Amino acid sequence: MDQAQQLFLQRLENIEQELSNLSKQVKECNDNQTEVKAMLQHIVQQSTSSSTANVARLDGVICRPSKADNKHLEELSVELCINVLEEH
Repeated sequence: MDQAQQLFLQRLENIEQELSNLSKQVKECNDNQTEVKAMLQHIVQQSTSSSTANVARLDGVICRPSKADNKHLEELSVELCINVLEEH
């Protein structure tokens, strides 16, 4: 094998190693994103469930957020958090 072939093979090995490292970084990033999404969903669920427990009295009428309102709020909050994370 001549020197040009050896250099070519060495470069291929370097590229394979770089691709392997990038693949590991992408997997780690995806794992982190999944973990962050789960934490955000947990935080939002806690905040919306506590807001359901809070009852607002307006002119003697008891007003409670509906489950649909809470679910919508939760979805919007998670979406907003994910958008902010993706921008950074």
